[in-house]
Amino acid sequence: ASHVVGAWASNSVGGYILSSKGAVTALNHAPYYGSAVGKGNNFVGMITDTDQNETEGYWLITSTGQVYSFGVTCENGVLGFPNWVPTSGIVGAVGMDNEVHEGFAMIAASGEQYVFACRYLRSVVPAPGGALGS
Repeated sequence: ASHVVGAWASNSVGGYILSSKGAVTALNHAPYYGSAVGKGNNFVGMITDTDQNETEGYWLITSTGQVYSFGVTCENGVLGFPNWVPTSGIVGAVGMDNEVHEGFAMIAASGEQYVFACRYLRSVVPAPGGALGS
């Protein structure tokens, strides 16, 4: 049977409720980007991704280390995975959203943290009149 895993605030308005089956309920006009129903019965956490104080997407995580992304996450970048993530024992996650880092840390029952950080590709622009690689 499904049960409520927790509730999270949206940075724009309202908030979210996540069930163990991956169902996301948006509350009080929070933007809804989808859910992971049918992907298992082991969801344990949700992390919202924001841009200019508005929730633009979110990640859902499972106790087996799976990550599902909905909406715009890691705007203009990709989510970088740690070298190793356990396949069991994940109990939750905490968001990292500041001027330096964007992403989240997955938390294991042992207390270990596994950081998933957004990585951005930087474009290289040549100096005026110069060429790349010169």
